[in-house]
Amino acid sequence: MKKNILTKTKFLNFFKVSILTFICFCLLHLSAFAQNQTISGNVTDNQTQEPLTGVAVVVKGTTTGAVTDVNGNYQIPDVPSNGTLVFSFMGMKTQEIEINGRTTVNVNMQAD
Repeated sequence: MKKNILTKTKFLNFFKVSILTFICFCLLHLSAFAQNQTISGNVTDNQTQEPLTGVAVVVKGTTTGAVTDVNGNYQIPDVPSNGTLVFSFMGMKTQEIEINGRTTVNVNMQAD
């Protein structure tokens, strides 16, 4: 009888450890894919170096984006580190800039 109880206890302990190990592995695996970050930057006119207000900054292929403020600054949360930002403004050439893991992306826009 003692052997039987001991065997059950060992099995339950092994089972608990196995489940915890599996859960930890899954959590670590998922966190490797969660490489989103907040991107911010400044947009200026290439000729005057003045900040541009109202530039649309969008993560390519999504509806996630922002518009630059009066100082030409923008901030977009939850952006994939391998994404591309599209900058567009009336009278200026649209630019696509790859993020490549950066958290700050500054742009000088050129007249169209």
